[in-house]
Amino acid sequence: MYRYAFAVGEEVFCCWEHDLPQKNERFLASIDGGYFNYLALFHLEHIEGEDSQRAAIALRAAYYHGLETLFSLLGALCQAPGAVPAWIPKCSNAALRKLVGTLNRGGTLLTQVGRQSVGIGNSIGLGRVSGERTARSPTPHGPPGARRPALRPPLRLGGRLDGVARRRAVAAETGHRT
Repeated sequence: MYRYAFAVGEEVFCCWEHDLPQKNERFLASIDGGYFNYLALFHLEHIEGEDSQRAAIALRAAYYHGLETLFSLLGALCQAPGAVPAWIPKCSNAALRKLVGTLNRGGTLLTQVGRQSVGIGNSIGLGRVSGERTARSPTPHGPPGARRPALRPPLRLGGRLDGVARRRAVAAETGHRT
């Protein structure tokens, strides 16, 4: 029998499981990394035509679903790497928003080894993720301290939704042609 204490934000939980390491491993192995790419490619095929509005909305929904999944997994990695399937259902939308803010600011979280400073900020090239209109970024997109526009959805879903395809998706969603 395994016992695993973990936090979701500032709230502490404990789970008990007879095969926790195996269950955690099975859960992580079951995540389909190509799912969001599939959604993007499928709906991108329909971005022009009579279902363009539906395709654009579906792309936007998939984008936000992908962000929620990414940040949920990052939160679980920070706070409960040994019990991801226990952490995710305990994390409410409000707790996830607060966690993303903490990661964005480089704040502190309760982890398996106590309170630690955590953050992603600009370290993976995302710029700010809290909805700011501009961000200072030492990423490959510009020199340190250079101002650049914050990233806006839809953001390169699977590396395919860029340039002309992005303009078409936005035009279909808004009803305006570019």
